[in-house]
Amino acid sequence: MSSSSGSDSSVPREKGRGIVRAVPYADCIIISPAEPALAAQFPEGREVVLSNVSAPKLARGGPEGGKDEPYAWEAREFIRKKAIGKRVYYTIDNKVASGRGYGTVSLADTPDVSLNTLLVQEGWARAHLPPAMQGKETAKLRPELQALLQAEETARAAGKGVHNKEGEAAAVRPSVSYDAIKLYQQLKGKTLTGVVEQVRNGSTVRITVLPTFHSIILLLSGVQCPGQRKEPGAEGAPPVFVPEPFYKEAKAFAETNLLNREVSFTLDGVDKQNNFFGSIQYVGRDVAEEMLRQGFGTYVAWSATPRGAETCAKLREAERGAREKKARVWSLKHNQEKAAQAGSSSSGGAAPREFSGKVVDIVNPATFTVVTDDGVDVRVTLSSVRAPNIGTFEEPAGSKDVKDMAKYERAWALEGKEFLRRRLIGQRVKCSQDYIRPAGKAADGKALPERSFWTVYVDKMNIAIALVENGYATVVQHRGDDDRSPDFQELVLAEQSAQSKSKGLHAPRDKAPAHRVNDLTQDLEFESKHKAAAILKAKGTLPFLQRAGLQKAVIEYVFSGQRFKLFIPKETCVIFFTLTGVKVPRRGENADLDALSNQALQYARQRLHQRDVMVQIDNIDKGGNFLGNLFFEKRDFGVSLAGEGFASITQNAGALSNYRDYVDAEEKAKTNKRGIWKNYDEAAARRAAEEAAQEEA
Repeated sequence: MSSSSGSDSSVPREKGRGIVRAVPYADCIIISPAEPALAAQFPEGREVVLSNVSAPKLARGGPEGGKDEPYAWEAREFIRKKAIGKRVYYTIDNKVASGRGYGTVSLADTPDVSLNTLLVQEGWARAHLPPAMQGKETAKLRPELQALLQAEETARAAGKGVHNKEGEAAAVRPSVSYDAIKLYQQLKGKTLTGVVEQVRNGSTVRITVLPTFHSIILLLSGVQCPGQRKEPGAEGAPPVFVPEPFYKEAKAFAETNLLNREVSFTLDGVDKQNNFFGSIQYVGRDVAEEMLRQGFGTYVAWSATPRGAETCAKLREAERGAREKKARVWSLKHNQEKAAQAGSSSSGGAAPREFSGKVVDIVNPATFTVVTDDGVDVRVTLSSVRAPNIGTFEEPAGSKDVKDMAKYERAWALEGKEFLRRRLIGQRVKCSQDYIRPAGKAADGKALPERSFWTVYVDKMNIAIALVENGYATVVQHRGDDDRSPDFQELVLAEQSAQSKSKGLHAPRDKAPAHRVNDLTQDLEFESKHKAAAILKAKGTLPFLQRAGLQKAVIEYVFSGQRFKLFIPKETCVIFFTLTGVKVPRRGENADLDALSNQALQYARQRLHQRDVMVQIDNIDKGGNFLGNLFFEKRDFGVSLAGEGFASITQNAGALSNYRDYVDAEEKAKTNKRGIWKNYDEAAARRAAEEAAQEEA
């Protein structure tokens, strides 16, 4: 950047003092004026370009935006280290319409030596005389210009800086490209050093990492400061950005303390938009904690979690102090209401924020039902992950690409559901509520109900991470201020691992597993014109299932204590199945039997729903229901029902090879007066049997 001043010496010059706020280039300094009138006129600082010097230019926007001129970085760093945060005096020689001033700046500690002269003296800039003074004898120039020329001559003779032609090639800041996740894995856990090049808002900055020159966007972990809302402009006009309340104040506070400062920082995470999350330490202070203490932002639990429990407690305490004082963002009504709602939900309410229980139903690869220790069913959806839609086996409508994608997603959705079923069904888990999505509308206009999102641990393992790591789900692309899983960083790394190994949803479409299922239950549940054909189809499958003997099956649904919907993996078919040899009371006969029927249903559902079982199919009834025996954990479930008093033995039980087990179980239930035998009188039953025998004789 070159500058010159050809102003008439008779024109009064603007003089002032202030604090150096930023040094974007070697010959451009942003000063926060000390005079109240100038501070009000230039709230973001007075831009002063050093007169009569020409320094090499940094690429606008960092190395990614172009190539630096040789020595541009070293020149900027020389002035930055000298001046940033220091008291200075300045004189404006000339102004332009934009408000930019051209002049001379000197440190308050050394007012006799200007930064203009220092820059030229060290070889980081060349003297650049005004056009009207070029060609004049040195002796006829003003003293400050004579000093510049003398300084340049001294630097040139010593081969300093820009006068060292041989070193130009090595004096250009490298343009460093990187994979954000790999860079995070390389740098996490290390204390890093960098220069803050830009403050986007109070909690988001751009940093040049030293000495590698990686340019990264860093969001402060544990705090969210106000930003700008994008709103549509007037008709035909581009969108406009409207600052949220206290956005400018938070940004100014961060700029005053961080902009162009050398800071220490650590990386706590990275998101899918290549933004890093981390903590910044400056002059011994945690910047996130200070922003919360000043009321410039709100606490963000998910991003604070990687920093540890002790730091999280400090951040919450800092926010609490600002909230009690109603400082800045806490003076806003909606923030006060939000804090009150959070406090009430954490101290009570319909659903606990944390609970333990047993998984009883897998709905899809990201949603399942957990029964709490108090016996309450809670529908749990995993935080920050998206699972594909299972849909139906029917051919989807649309183009070939739409159909292929639907089949592809369904295939992996079924794989993901099976993955969860094998690992979770019947297992105890710990659930922690992370956030609640309020009711709203989807992109297609459909109403979305309020939904809670959870992190679920089984044996200290976050099941969402396991899903993503195996490619059965992807990580949600949250917006910057969205709540998310406290293990969000691990989810991002797990997805990157799945992508690198082409697992699951990241595999080519032609690698999707085939799921060809012969559903023999279609059209059997209700009366339809296809029911007779469906029964014939089921009967045609009976010989194959009979020949298979004892085989594996999965309970897809429990209709009653003895009737189920099964998936037979070997034959890839879905069937209705009814236990033979026992009879469970049906609902609708009387109140006592209705209660017993419901108890039998719950008994079967708790033990069998979505569990692996063994079945032996012997026959089929006229309604297309297959008949046989079912074994769970090596025990005949019909015997279990009889032993609990939920079923009585039928006449065809005599044909079973383990008939004696059925009789013993029923006798035990009679003796203990369980279930249907609660009013059983053995003596009366014996007399009735004798009378029946006499009548028959």
